Amino acid sequence: MANLEEMLETVNTLAQTVTDLKKAVPVDKDAIGKTVKELLDAKRSYAENNNGIGVDGKPWEEPMSKSEKKKKEKAEKAAKAAVTVNGKQVSYCTDISISGYIVLLCALATLTRECDDIHKV
Repeated sequence: MANLEEMLETVNTLAQTVTDLKKAVPVDKDAIGKTVKELLDAKRSYAENNNGIGVDGKPWEEPMSKSEKKKKEKAEKAAKAAVTVNGKQVSYCTDISISGYIVLLCALATLTRECDDIHKV
């Protein structure tokens, strides 16, 4: 097992190098890209040797591109807004609060009972 303290020092050094490269004039984008790749590899290696826990103390997750993050957030938002009845998704609604759902469900239940009463006659 690798020495975690040395690995953490490597991560910190690479992070500082990235910061310094970004502040440099002129900015060397190739050097920044190469150092960022090394930094991510170092973070990944640290997590692998620390039972999946990253340098920040949280479980390691591979970095996502902006489009991947946006897609994930959109899916999570849709899942939160999905209305289910008897385990089946029936609609999406993003602008109604929980209390609004309760009012709508009560109104629907009332209408259903009234329709049932009409059909019994």
